[in-house]
Amino acid sequence: GSVNPSALKMQISKWAAQFSGYAQHDSQELLRFLLDGLQQSLMRPKRTPPWSYDDDGFEKRSVQEQSKRMWENYLARNDSCVTDIFCGQLRSTVTCNKCKRQSNCYDPFMDLSLPIPKKG
Repeated sequence: GSVNPSALKMQISKWAAQFSGYAQHDSQELLRFLLDGLQQSLMRPKRTPPWSYDDDGFEKRSVQEQSKRMWENYLARNDSCVTDIFCGQLRSTVTCNKCKRQSNCYDPFMDLSLPIPKKG
């Protein structure tokens, strides 16, 4: 069968007022709203994160171990088939200009915004 886009829009507007009316909306914003709703509905039972967030030795661990621990902690509270398909983890590194100490940050994502190059 087919889906009437007007009926779908009306149903989405009932749950998210930002999509009501006829203003133009960002398709990424709509996708994110739908994925968040699906993830919440399809969540597997939550668990206690396996790793402590105040681990004094965290910075001394390898990047792979840090990433693994942060991802496992994320999955303990955000595990669903939506996570399996759409989620990932980004690592960003900040380096102090004075002492050259590096610090890593691990952030989960459900979508990535990528620039589309202009043809020139």
